[in-house]
Amino acid sequence: LLVLLVLINRQEIPLYLAGRGETGPDPYRQRPSSGSTEGRWRRGDAATCALLFLLCFAVFFRSPVHQILDSKYISVVSHSLVATGSLAVPANFVPAQRAEKSYTLRRVGDRTYHFFSSAPAVLNVPFVAGFGMAGISPVTPEGDFLGHHELRILRFSAAVVAAGLCVILFLMSRVWLPPGRSLAVTLVFAFGTQIFSSVSRPFWSHGWAILLLAAALLLLVSPRWNDKHWTYALISTLLCWAYFCRPSLSLAIIGVTLLVLFTRRRFLGPFLVTGLVWAVAFGLHSRMTFGSWLPPYFLSSHLESGRLAGGLLFSSYPKGVIGTLISPGRGLFLYVPLFALILVAVARRWKWIPDKALAVTALGVC
Repeated sequence: LLVLLVLINRQEIPLYLAGRGETGPDPYRQRPSSGSTEGRWRRGDAATCALLFLLCFAVFFRSPVHQILDSKYISVVSHSLVATGSLAVPANFVPAQRAEKSYTLRRVGDRTYHFFSSAPAVLNVPFVAGFGMAGISPVTPEGDFLGHHELRILRFSAAVVAAGLCVILFLMSRVWLPPGRSLAVTLVFAFGTQIFSSVSRPFWSHGWAILLLAAALLLLVSPRWNDKHWTYALISTLLCWAYFCRPSLSLAIIGVTLLVLFTRRRFLGPFLVTGLVWAVAFGLHSRMTFGSWLPPYFLSSHLESGRLAGGLLFSSYPKGVIGTLISPGRGLFLYVPLFALILVAVARRWKWIPDKALAVTALGVC
């Protein structure tokens, strides 16, 4: 598969190298010189996307290291949604000893829900339903949990999500770069970053969140779609669902909203209206389920260091920011050192960046 990818894209690399010395406003964007060239590029891109997906999926799915921590029992929620239409785990599943002691489950009234976001469970429904048709279910009719079945389901769905993310990254690169260079960038991100070591491992809520965010960014940068009103309704939907999967994606919503407000104001209406509809639906669902306008996981009070009361705002959040950046536990620059190189590259090549407003937005959100 890798050889085929290289053969398909090898002839386009000199186009990038030849244009590197240009000093115009947009030297990196590649424009086909004729309709036949554009058609050939599109066919090549389609073949590359298919092969890239197969290659990434095969590597991700066959890689032997797996772990299920925060997402344990998430497939049970998907199974319950398919079987009963409820996001609560089956009633006969709750009394199980292992479930009672799990931090991933939360009792609300007479029902039990997953403590973390249920949005990944909703998005995983096609996978759980498909495996169910093949006789592979995470829970028996009697309520017994089948951990090995859940692992199979989450291994497959995580590999699909991560491979899909790589395809989107390739298409995003193609907005500015020729096929060969885009493929090189995509392979670096696929196998040299947390896409491989975390996103493709079963199963974290940020897998779906990153995929949805990347799809929204692709629509934002693609000249084929970013000048249509319906596109911004779709972008808003993707960003809202990314937030439903992972609360920290609210920063991306704020950043993109400011971008649309200051640079694409004529599309602000459909963007905001769609977001408001999803926000109201999410709030009503949370109110009826948990008795609050946001689920407990989405409230900062579920973290002791995140409480706004008691004078902790100025004592804990600065420490949290420093820890997020340089902590040995989960510091951004320690676990994603590539980000430092990106900052250097952006600073050195700033005058060649075609969409500076989007670049500022992306760096601000990071």
